[in-house]
Amino acid sequence: MTKLVLVWNPAKTECVGFVEREPNGSTWDCGSGGDAEHAGGGEKWNPVSTLADTFREQYEDTDDECHLQVIEVDETEATPIERVED
Repeated sequence: MTKLVLVWNPAKTECVGFVEREPNGSTWDCGSGGDAEHAGGGEKWNPVSTLADTFREQYEDTDDECHLQVIEVDETEATPIERVED
């Protein structure tokens, strides 16, 4: 099982997830908590994943708050998505 930190948009219709992990102490790694806080509009961390940056930008103009949730998932249950050429 793997713990994920989810960041939900204010309407709770979309979310992004980060594998839960502790930062490694480097100024270049803020861990999943930093990515999640950044994505949800909280503390700005730098650098963070591009996914966190994109989610933050998508919802930065709303007055409502994003939400965090930690869940456990069985990553072995994931199924591949076949890539299709455009």
